[in-house]
Amino acid sequence: MNRSRCIKWLIMLGTVVIGISVPTPYSPNAVAASPMVDPRDTKAARQRLEENVAQIVRALANLGSAVADDDRVRLEATARLPDDEAIGTIQEILDRYALLMVHIDDEAWFKILPASTDPNTRQLVQSQWKTYLIKVNNEARITSPLEVRSPQALPVDPRRIPQGDSSCDARQSHDWSQWLLLRLYKQSPMQTALSGRELEYFILQLCSLDAGARAAELVFYLGGGQVSQGHYADTNMLFHIDKAPAR
Repeated sequence: MNRSRCIKWLIMLGTVVIGISVPTPYSPNAVAASPMVDPRDTKAARQRLEENVAQIVRALANLGSAVADDDRVRLEATARLPDDEAIGTIQEILDRYALLMVHIDDEAWFKILPASTDPNTRQLVQSQWKTYLIKVNNEARITSPLEVRSPQALPVDPRRIPQGDSSCDARQSHDWSQWLLLRLYKQSPMQTALSGRELEYFILQLCSLDAGARAAELVFYLGGGQVSQGHYADTNMLFHIDKAPAR
C-alpha cells in the first residue's frame, strides 16, 4: 500500500496521522481587511450581514455559547462605522469563532479553507457539544440547503437534540472509527438554507464520544439532490479531545 493510500485509510478510521498536508488557512485578519463584497453594493451588503449577525448572536445565546461580552459590545459599535469598515470589523470578530470557511465561486464550485492549521485550536471535551461558526463566501448567490457529513460521524437527528443541551451520550454504542456527532444548527432563528447573501455565517456543532486525538473528514455540499462534481468539498481536521469530567 503506497503512502497516500495509507494516509487516506487512517483518516477514514479516525486515527491520529502525523504529517497530513492541509490547505492554507484563510487567515481571518487578512480576510477581514478585504471584505468579501462588491464595493458597489456595500450598503446593502452591510444590511444583509447585520441581519445574519443578529441571527448568530441570538442562536449562540440559545445554545449556551453566547458571544463574549467584549465582542458583543464591539459588534454593536460597528453601527457607527462606515459600511466597508463595519463589514470588515464584523468579519474580524466572528472569524475568531469559526472552524473553517466554505468558499463557493460564481459557478458554485466549493473550496474549504480551515481557520487554522494548528490542531491545538480545535479542542473538544468528550460528551460535550462544541459550537463553531462556519463562514460562507457565496459568490454564486445560490439559495440551496447547505449540508455537512463525515465518515467519522454517527447518524443523528438534529430535531431530537434539545435546544441548549450541552451534552451528548458518550456511552452509546459506536465503532471506534465513528467517534463523532455533528449537526448544522438550523432551528430558529437560523436559516435552513443558503440565503443568497454573498457572505454569511452558519453554526456547526460537534460532540466527541471518545477522548484523545482524533481525525475527521468534513464534507460540505449542496443539499436537495443537487450534488454534482465540484459542488462539494472536503477537508481533514485533527481534534484534541479532553476526557469527560468525572461525575
